[in-house]
Order: sequence, then C-alpha cells, then structure tokens
Amino acid sequence: MELRGNIETEEKESNIIDTIVAKFLPYWPLYVLLVLLSLVAGFVYLRYATPVYQASAKIIIKDDSRGGNEDSRVTESLNLIASKKNLENEIEVLRSRGLMEKVVRDLLLYTPVYEEGKFKTGDAYTLSPIKIEAKDPDQIIERKRINLGYDSNTKMVTLDAKYTFPINEFVSTPFGILKFIPSKYTLKPAKYNKKPLFFAIENPSNTVLGFSDGLSISPSKQSAIVDISYKDPIPQRAVDIINKLIFNYDLVSINDKNSLARNTLAFIDEQLTQVSLELDSIEKNV
Repeated sequence: MELRGNIETEEKESNIIDTIVAKFLPYWPLYVLLVLLSLVAGFVYLRYATPVYQASAKIIIKDDSRGGNEDSRVTESLNLIASKKNLENEIEVLRSRGLMEKVVRDLLLYTPVYEEGKFKTGDAYTLSPIKIEAKDPDQIIERKRINLGYDSNTKMVTLDAKYTFPINEFVSTPFGILKFIPSKYTLKPAKYNKKPLFFAIENPSNTVLGFSDGLSISPSKQSAIVDISYKDPIPQRAVDIINKLIFNYDLVSINDKNSLARNTLAFIDEQLTQVSLELDSIEKNV
C-alpha cells in the first residue's frame, strides 16, 4: 500500500508539471522577448546613467573642551573672551553655507561648462579647456546657455560663434565682465573640439545648495578626528571641493587666531596705559 501511494504521488506531480509546461510553452517567444528587452534596458541604463563617486579626507580638530592648553589659560588669565574650539561647533563651521559658498566662488562652480552629446549633455569640469570667472559674481545676470569655443592656436575664446575675446584678462561681454582662464586639467586641447561646449552663469548663492547636498561630515567617537566625504559625478571635482573646503576652514581658523591676537594686544596696551597713569599718580603723591 505504501509503494502504491508513492507511485500515485509521483504521477500527480508529473501531471502538474506537464500541465504547467503545456500552459506556458506556447508563449516562449514572449519570454525570450522580455529577456532581450531587459538586457537592452540594462545596457542603456549602464551606458547613459550618471555614476556618482566619493572622495574622502580626515582632519584633526583641536578640541579645547577636552583639555585646556597654555594659550587658552593665558588668555583666560587676562580676562578676555577666549575663542575656544569645540568639536561640534567646528563641524557646524565645516557644514556652513558661507564656507561652501567660498568654495563655489574659488572653484568657479557658478559658471559650469557642459559638453553636448548626441543623447546626453555631460559636465565638462575636467574636459573644458577654459574656466570662466565673473568679476562681480553677485551682479551677474544668470544665463542657461552660452556657446563656448576656444582656439588653442590663437588663444582666443568665442561666445555664441560671434563674440571673440582674449584669455587671462577681464573683458566686457554681452553677458557681463568675465575672465577666461585656461583649465589646468586640459592636456590635449585639440580633442575637445569634437563636441560642442557651452556654459551657464548662475548666482553663487543659488548654487551653494546643490553642492552642499553631496557633503557629509561625521566625527569620531573617541578622538578629535573628523571624516569629510563628498559625492559627485566627477571624481576630480569631489577632490577639489574637499581640498578647497579644508583650505578655507584653515583660513577661517587662522583669521580667528589673528583676531584674538589683535584683541589680546589691544587689551594689554590698554592695561599698560592704565598702569602707567596709576604709577605716574603714585609717583606724584610720593
């Protein structure tokens, strides 16, 4: 009885498989078509999707709240308002809009250059032979597209195929006072003539938000080391943004120290003047 039961079970399973095969086999061309369409869609996505790269760096922030130093103790003994560094405060400085706007201005990210392709327009940050700088970025009129041409032989820039200007000097153009600077990433300028280039003009204050989205800053739990990372479709631009951000942060720190030193010297001079007056008064009394 047990053997007969096993045979009946196998016959039922075989009948179920035959039924499924008979039901779906007539549609096998449709399945093949779906597989081919999936492969094509995957290829198109990989071909035209914009990859995102990440650059990272580490910096050490001297946190005065975790242990005083000689400078801070001397300053406090002079009854001045000391400028102490706190890890959380310094991270907020690194994330600040003002610091990122300085990066945007220094790297000329408010005048992005693009390379026009057949199906996709790409960012030409490292491909364009020319960078564009505005004399007064806050007063420029925003433009979405200005065609850009560059002749490496004559060192002349052409805008919209009718305005020609030299490089490395501010010139008056229909789009504002601009300077055209040769890009340090250009190795073979001749090859960039194959695809049309154009650039846009944006207000730096409006550009900051887009670049701030890629920034990530996280502190270490057991030390004063801060991890800085930036995600961008162009690897070199991610590296440049991090390097410029750290440079400007150090510059802000130096300016703060210089300001504190000036205040300290002014305080000492004031105290010395007061002490001198008191000594003169004592001498006269004597």
